[in-house]
Amino acid sequence: MRISEFTFYVLLTVWQYLKYFVWKPKSEFEKQNPNYYTASNFNEIDALISAKNPYYAGLSYLGKVKFQGRLKFVKSAIQIQGREDFEITKEVRTLICACITQLTFGFNKPVMPFLKGVVVFPGIFYSRLAENWVKGLALGNGVVFISWKDFEEGYHFSTATYNLGLHEFAHMLRLQALKGEGFDARLVNYFDDWEANGYEVFKRIRHGNEDFFREYAGENKAEFFSVCIENFFEVPKSFSEELPDVYWHLCHLLRQNPLNIANDYSFEEQETKEVNTILDEKIPTGEPWHLPFENKVIPIFQFFGIIGLLILFIVFMANKQSDVSHWFFAEMRTILFGLIIIKIFRYYHYKELNAVHSLDNLNYTVRILTPVLVVLTLILDLIITILISL
Repeated sequence: MRISEFTFYVLLTVWQYLKYFVWKPKSEFEKQNPNYYTASNFNEIDALISAKNPYYAGLSYLGKVKFQGRLKFVKSAIQIQGREDFEITKEVRTLICACITQLTFGFNKPVMPFLKGVVVFPGIFYSRLAENWVKGLALGNGVVFISWKDFEEGYHFSTATYNLGLHEFAHMLRLQALKGEGFDARLVNYFDDWEANGYEVFKRIRHGNEDFFREYAGENKAEFFSVCIENFFEVPKSFSEELPDVYWHLCHLLRQNPLNIANDYSFEEQETKEVNTILDEKIPTGEPWHLPFENKVIPIFQFFGIIGLLILFIVFMANKQSDVSHWFFAEMRTILFGLIIIKIFRYYHYKELNAVHSLDNLNYTVRILTPVLVVLTLILDLIITILISL
C-alpha cells in the first residue's frame, strides 16, 4: 500500500469520526436512554400506532422501522403537557408524536425546531386569545393546543378530511418554513413557490367557486395550507384528480406521496418528471434546497472530478503495460475505500433517519462525493510524491 493511500485512509477516518461522533454527539436523551429503542419496544409501539394511524399502518416493515426511528427523535424533543386534569399517558405521547412524524416523514430531519411543545385538553376548551371555545390552536411562540377527543376522532374518521392533529401541526410547519432556518432547506426555499402555485385555488375558495375544500380553507393562507395537508393525507386520490397542480406540488414540498403506498410514500425525482407531463405549472427537478455556497462549490468539484477521472482513464489506457497501471488501480481503490469509510460513518450516524438508503443519498454519492474524493486523492498523491522526492 502506498504512503499516500494509507495517509488518505487515516485522514478520512479521523475526519468522519470527528464529524459524526465529536462535533455532533448524541442527544442527551440518547445518552440517558441507550436501550430505549429495542425489538420488544418496536413491537409494542407498532401495535399501538398501527391500530390508530392508517398512514403508519400502510408502511412496509422497513418503512415502520424508519418511522419509529424518527419517532424516537420527536419524542425526545417535544414537551407535552396536560390541562384540566388530562393525563399524558404513553399512548397519548406516542400518537401525538406519530402525527408530527407523519407530517415530517419526507424531510431530512423529523423534528421542527420551531415547535416547542403541545398542550392537551380532554375536549374543547376556551381560549382567551381567540375569545371562543376551540378544538385546537397553534400559536406563534411554537406551542400547539389540542383537544384529545377531537385529535382521536381525526384519525378514527380517517377519510373525513378533518384531522385536528395534522391541521394544527401543519400551522407549525408553515411557520417553520416562513422562519427560514433550522429544519429543511427544501421546505424553506420552495414554500413561497408552493403558495404562489396554489393562490388561484385559494381565491376560488374565497369567492365560493371551489367546492373540493371546505369553506374554512379560504379564511387565510395559513388555513388554506392546513386544510390542504388534511386532504393530502386523508383523500390523496381525490385531491390528485381534482386539483393535480396543488397536490403534486405539495408532494414535492413535503417530499412524499401518500398514493405511493408500495414505496412507503416516497416521491423521488423520477416521479417528478412523470407528473410534470400532466401539470400546467412544472415542478422544478433541480435541488433548490442546497445552500448558496454549496451551489457555487459543487459544480467546481464536479468539473474537476470528472476531468480527474478522464485523466486517470487516459493515462491508464496509454500505459497498460507499465507501472502506471498499478498507480491507476491504486487510485481507484483509494476512491472506493474512501466511499466505504464515509458510508460506514454516515450509516451509524443517520441509520434512525434511513438517510443512507435514500435516492437523495445515492445522488449525493455519485454526483458530489465521488468527484470530491477524486480531487482529494490526486492532490494528496501529488503532495506526498513531492515530499518524498525532497
